[in-house]
Amino acid sequence: MGTTGAGEETSEIREGETTLVVPAVARPEEGEVFYNPVQRLARDVSICVYKCLAPETLCDALAASGARGVRIAKEVGARVTCCDRSEAACSLIRRNADLNGVEVEVVRSDASAALSAGHWDAVDVDPFGSPVGFFDLAARAARRHLAITATDPAALCGVYPRVTRRRYLADVVKTEFYHEVGVRILAGFAVRTAAKYDVALRPIFAHSSDHYYRIYFSKETGGRRADAALESLGTLRWCRKCLARGLGGTGCSCGADAPIGPLYAGELFDWDLARRALAEAQARGFSEAAGLLGAIAGESRMPAFHYDHHALCKAKGVPPRKLSKVLAALAAAGFRAGRTHFSETGFRTDAALSEIMKAV
Repeated sequence: MGTTGAGEETSEIREGETTLVVPAVARPEEGEVFYNPVQRLARDVSICVYKCLAPETLCDALAASGARGVRIAKEVGARVTCCDRSEAACSLIRRNADLNGVEVEVVRSDASAALSAGHWDAVDVDPFGSPVGFFDLAARAARRHLAITATDPAALCGVYPRVTRRRYLADVVKTEFYHEVGVRILAGFAVRTAAKYDVALRPIFAHSSDHYYRIYFSKETGGRRADAALESLGTLRWCRKCLARGLGGTGCSCGADAPIGPLYAGELFDWDLARRALAEAQARGFSEAAGLLGAIAGESRMPAFHYDHHALCKAKGVPPRKLSKVLAALAAAGFRAGRTHFSETGFRTDAALSEIMKAV
């Protein structure tokens, strides 16, 4: 036990190879310095992904306790800049860096001011809520890679469509594959916003976990590249009655379809990166991260917009059978089919809806 710079009690915990001093509070929002133990999974995954991307420099723009930044400095070996406007947070970051024998540049500053004043190989933005307010500056401050977290999934997946339109400039309705929709709206917003600056962003890894969405992008500059990135955007039409979905077009004959987007319709996962990050997780003993990374490696290179087994059964008026049998039936019919990390009852396939319903 100890105290933060503000006199708040602390406890010592272990994540990966890193020892961290964090506020000893019952709930993250109660601490003067924010630390969320639930997001350890996201930090474990980020260690594996950044180890593969190998940035020489990285900015943790909203560092709080420094849990991610200090871990990256120690476990990845990057030169890390941690920014936070709280003096108590900065004090705790320095303490954690010293505890682990790593050098971390600590900047007491508003994230926007810090991002406007420097450039790094990778920029990581993990706010409480939406990343929208920091995104423009973060996209310009990153040289090679950008990672963003959104902890406002309800504003992205269709629970609050007016907030989605206002915040992310997209239309949305609640679907049975809502987490994937939320991630793709977030990615679409990022690609559109960056294109204003002749910046091309391409998602290379993404996941939906607990109460947050997280996306990693590669970055290139140039008007033609930005134009090409915009070609990956589209508007999805989804029918709430028969569950058909497709990009563009005139809609479903049921007359119950709705537009969703613009959103990112391309590949969310770089298969080679997912495979290498999985190997990192296994080597480090990150069992939960390895499970997530393995699932994502398995669903990468599969068609976008997964189906939900239970929703299909309800639409067809039949009781659910084991999902494994449905996947086996699709495979036997010559189609690709596999599970998705977005939902325990979800699956991806290149089969047409009519063939899927036969398997169901």
